[in-house]
Amino acid sequence: MRYTHAAAAGLDVHKMQVTATVRTHAGREVPLVETREFSALASGLFLLVQWLPGLRAGGAVMEATGVYWEKVYDILSHAGLDVMVVNAQHVKQIKGHIADSVWLSRICQFGLASPSLVLQKFFLDLRGLSRYRRALIEQQARS
Repeated sequence: MRYTHAAAAGLDVHKMQVTATVRTHAGREVPLVETREFSALASGLFLLVQWLPGLRAGGAVMEATGVYWEKVYDILSHAGLDVMVVNAQHVKQIKGHIADSVWLSRICQFGLASPSLVLQKFFLDLRGLSRYRRALIEQQARS
């Protein structure tokens, strides 16, 4: 297989932590794999933004589950990293028994995933506002 990125990151994003794995192919048969956990708070994400370029990660892949990925995506893309959000069902169908972040780093390194559509910030805010409005209307109708 051909490598898309010499070094690629896989991010497993949860509510309070982000597990990041960087897989580096340095012309060896066995790639170097390094995994670290970061807090999902601003201080932890700041450390993540510093750690990924230090390992020369050319791209990063994360699953789009829930809303937790949005903050991580914003911070990494503003830092200039090539971040791809993928549908969790598409990558889980071919997954073995390894950690999510390790599997996502492999997918990123070989370019095996297709990106999901990530809306611009304006549309994300508009969608959140319309969902909040609908919730208020439903709550008022129940009263």
